[in-house]
Amino acid sequence: MMLFVAEVVNCQTVQEVSKELGIGSGRLFKFLKGRAILMDDTLPYQTYIDSGYFRGIMKKYRDKRGEAYMYHQTLVTGKRAVFIQKRLAKAEFLA
Repeated sequence: MMLFVAEVVNCQTVQEVSKELGIGSGRLFKFLKGRAILMDDTLPYQTYIDSGYFRGIMKKYRDKRGEAYMYHQTLVTGKRAVFIQKRLAKAEFLA
């Protein structure tokens, strides 16, 4: 189920989580994809959405000509952020 921005509470973007953990977002995306948590297009697998670890939202932006486009953004819930930190530490990605 896709949510719109106004419906999402207490979630962070993957980029925000990566900053808090002190690693780059590219490394975090690669780590999550390598562990079959995120798909290649950065969408989380349904299992992790159903478990309440991730949420997906649709956002809109306009290009220089004013045309509107929709795109998907993956958000991390609070309980998943803690799990990611533990998985990174176990894999020795964190100091």
